[in-house]
Amino acid sequence: MTIYTVHLPQTARDDDTIARDLRLVPERGSFLAFIFSFLWLMTKGAWLAALAWLALSALVALFVPAMAAAAILVLLQLLLALEGHQLVRLSLSYGRWRMVDVVQAASFDEAERIALSRLISRSTAAPSLSPAQRLPVADFGLFPGTGAWR
Repeated sequence: MTIYTVHLPQTARDDDTIARDLRLVPERGSFLAFIFSFLWLMTKGAWLAALAWLALSALVALFVPAMAAAAILVLLQLLLALEGHQLVRLSLSYGRWRMVDVVQAASFDEAERIALSRLISRSTAAPSLSPAQRLPVADFGLFPGTGAWR
C-alpha cells in the first residue's frame, strides 16, 4: 500500500475542475528519478527544483576533483530518488496548488478513485455552520485565551 497526497489548484471548486486537475503525489522513492533526475523533475512540473538540480550538478562537476565529484553526484542522485516526490510537493505548494487530502491505496488508479469520491462527496455535502453558530474551543495549546473557534 502506498500513501498519496492529493493536490488541487486554488481555484478548483466544481466537480469537473476537480476531476480534471487532480494531482496525486506518491510517498515513495522513484527509480526513474535516480536515472533521469533533471528530466524527471521537469516532467513532474518542478521547474525551479530542476534548474537548481542542474546548477548544483554543474557546480559539483566543475569545482570538485573527478573521483570525489562522481561519488557526490551518485549520492545526490540517490537522495533525489528517495526524496524527489518531496520536491514535487514543495513545488506544488509554491504554485497555486493546495494539498486537500491523503489517500492510502494499492495502485495509482485506486488512489485516484478514492480521492475523487471523497472530494466530490465533500463538494455536495451540506454547508458548514456559520461563525456565529460555532462553539468556542477550550483554552489550551500555545496561546490560551485567544478566543479560538473550532
